[in-house]
Amino acid sequence: MQIDRWNNGAGFGSGRIGFFAELDPATGEARHGQFQYTSAGVNQARSFEVRAITRTGAGDVLVAGGNAQSELPDRDQLSLAGQEAGSRQSNETGLIAVSPDFETRTLIATVTGNNGDSGMVTDLASRGGLHAAVGTTEGTLNTVERLSGSAQTGAGTWLLIWAE
Repeated sequence: MQIDRWNNGAGFGSGRIGFFAELDPATGEARHGQFQYTSAGVNQARSFEVRAITRTGAGDVLVAGGNAQSELPDRDQLSLAGQEAGSRQSNETGLIAVSPDFETRTLIATVTGNNGDSGMVTDLASRGGLHAAVGTTEGTLNTVERLSGSAQTGAGTWLLIWAE
């Protein structure tokens, strides 16, 4: 199912293509499926690497990983606790969600902060209206509340928790 240019592979050359689907458990056939790319512009699809996928209690599909040399949908509008996403980085974190019918994107996120660097979302979990993402970064993160004793900058692993 195509929502917009971030699901359209026009102009894609080589790299990692993100794809996720809902399968019928009885037959193995795809009920819904969707490609996920990043985009450098119209007909300029770029890589999105899927590293983790889960479903929320409401049925939305959370997909996470990283994007290469391009932008997530509406990236210029993303912020966390009033902190705008930093400059786009090659291989930065990416987190999206789509509705249960795969027709609407319900979440777009990155934790890349100002002076950010490459990163990747590696794990996801969702239960009882709470969601968690774990990943790595080489640079600054946008944060709401850091864990006691944790750094906001530099290479490391991070944990993001949010509620519906």
